[in-house]
Amino acid sequence: MKNFILTVAVMLALLVQACTITTTKEKQPVFTTGTDSIAAALNRIAVCENFHLNGSDITTNGKEEAELEIDVINGKNIPADDAAMISLARAIALQVKQFLADKNAYKSYKVLFVHQAEVYGVTKSESRGRIFTNQELTEPATQAVKAI
Repeated sequence: MKNFILTVAVMLALLVQACTITTTKEKQPVFTTGTDSIAAALNRIAVCENFHLNGSDITTNGKEEAELEIDVINGKNIPADDAAMISLARAIALQVKQFLADKNAYKSYKVLFVHQAEVYGVTKSESRGRIFTNQELTEPATQAVKAI
């Protein structure tokens, strides 16, 4: 019986160690200018129906990282070529970062090109994009990026 209890205790300890705990809190961006100016600047880079900006504080096992997600909704002429799409995504992330009051408020910038369509009252959504670290947006464009 003693061995059984010890085995169960060890298994529970291993199970707890194997778990990843992630929490997400909203962290809305603070800009130096109004949203109309931001939208106008972004539309000069990529024409679309709408831009959606959402900041988050993501804590995983006690490690906190802030991420700003930039959704480009139903963009026009988004490149199919990965290299060209990455270049466009980087330009969008750089532009948004320039409008932030604190340029170091976010550790990463996720740029998603989202295609939304409504079919029989149900919105279907597909996206592709890239994640850039804050450091990658201060270095030359030759840095590698993390695919989503």
